[in-house]
Amino acid sequence: MTSPRIAFFAYAHNLAEVTRAIEVAKACRAQRAEIRFFTHGGTHEHLITEADFHLSTLQPLITPEKHKFLIDLDQGRALGQPFSVSEWVAQVDAELGALQKFEPDAAYGGMNLPSTITAKAAHIPLIYLLPAPGTPPYFSHNLAKFPDQYENAFTRLIPQAWKDKAVNWIMPRLSVGTGRFNKAAKKFNIPPVKTLLDIVDGDLNLLTDIPELSGLPAEALPDNYRYVGHIFAHLPMPVPEEVKRIFSRDGLNIFCAMGSSGTPEQLRSAIAALRELGHNTVIATTTILDPAELESLPENIYATRYLPAPEVNEMADIALIHGGQGTVQTACWAGTPVVGVGFQFEQDANLDTLAQAGMGVRIPLKEYAKERIQAEVTRVAGNPSYTENAKRIQSIVRKMNGAENAADEIFKFIA
Repeated sequence: MTSPRIAFFAYAHNLAEVTRAIEVAKACRAQRAEIRFFTHGGTHEHLITEADFHLSTLQPLITPEKHKFLIDLDQGRALGQPFSVSEWVAQVDAELGALQKFEPDAAYGGMNLPSTITAKAAHIPLIYLLPAPGTPPYFSHNLAKFPDQYENAFTRLIPQAWKDKAVNWIMPRLSVGTGRFNKAAKKFNIPPVKTLLDIVDGDLNLLTDIPELSGLPAEALPDNYRYVGHIFAHLPMPVPEEVKRIFSRDGLNIFCAMGSSGTPEQLRSAIAALRELGHNTVIATTTILDPAELESLPENIYATRYLPAPEVNEMADIALIHGGQGTVQTACWAGTPVVGVGFQFEQDANLDTLAQAGMGVRIPLKEYAKERIQAEVTRVAGNPSYTENAKRIQSIVRKMNGAENAADEIFKFIA
């Protein structure tokens, strides 16, 4: 087989998304694939070129304001459509123009939603990297729980089992929000999607989970789905000396990370709770907050933008996280117990899998406050079974190389 060409579309405003794509691209490059990245801008684009990949930034750009709206939409704080019909069309036009020059054998979609139209219009197969929660087989096996983000005074009166059943029935059938997408698709002679989940249904769907945690058996997957295992980056950066200093102190070591989709208020609540507990704490603020915005921190707390999460997790006794794939997977790799709060459906589900495995607890969003954070951190710290179970999951995770598995599946699929 000649060396395949693969177009990687990445949503570069999301750190975990970009680093996952880079890890898969590296594994494909190691098998002699020709890789090119395409984005519509984003704060983490530099990581792509620093990994020595060719990058084309396409117009129209997704602005920081648009990114904030997308995050708010995802977490239930906003209503509306992510793009107008003209915006969908402009993005697809730009992507098609780029693909005509590259002539790839396949496209990797990531979280770049126009890829679904682009790949079909270009007549090339589309590969998606997805978490198991939120996929059709996850719902068909009744694994979803009613999302915390939609709880209110009325829904709390409804039995949990009824709400969970409703979510598993409704989500695979939900079509609200597909109108503008389908109008854009029609301009490229692409058949309309029937549901929201169809927008992120590729010719090949690679699940960045393990069945031991997701609860979805591998044998239950449709033919175009594969488990590949956890995928996250070991960023080429050393552990700062200040982190080593903080974690060398006597006492409990806590790593706090809310990814790039948490809010400043939520991160501040976590910091306030940990400040009062007096434990040794290291905080990755990423794009949520500039550390300079924080009040003067005591000598047992250190905050910085970015940290090598796997390595810092491994130094910690507990991780306080938001449940995104990156924060969950690095905690699993490090064998570190977790206290978490999810801000949207997938994050809730990710944390629930850790709770069911006995390596962590999830704080319901409505109960996310200083006192509850303190209580759960104290409870996990005082029960060694959380650490024992985290080490058990670690032993499973470290037997798999998710990026290499993904590359293998991509090559078999293209062949």
